[in-house]
Amino acid sequence: MKDKLGFSTDCLITRETQNSDIKQGMYPAFKVAKSEEDFKKQIEKRFKGKFKEAWEEAVKICKSYDKGVLLSQRYFYEAIYKPRRDELANKWSELISLK
Repeated sequence: MKDKLGFSTDCLITRETQNSDIKQGMYPAFKVAKSEEDFKKQIEKRFKGKFKEAWEEAVKICKSYDKGVLLSQRYFYEAIYKPRRDELANKWSELISLK
């Protein structure tokens, strides 16, 4: 299943894990090896130059949660991602459609 930005809803990434683990070529939330270049092509590119703004909003949301929630794929999905995915997908889709 994919959200409105075309991201698979079963693949979760947090920038914190991406930052620490990308050097090792691994995104722990879905255990798929990826390079920094892959991340830029597959994720950042979809935001058409507005990734930083969307990213800062996501970080703000994540900072309000306990580290245990952030480190658990299940709890991250249930507590953070799932309740906001449609709202953020709509908001970020609108953001990238603005010039």
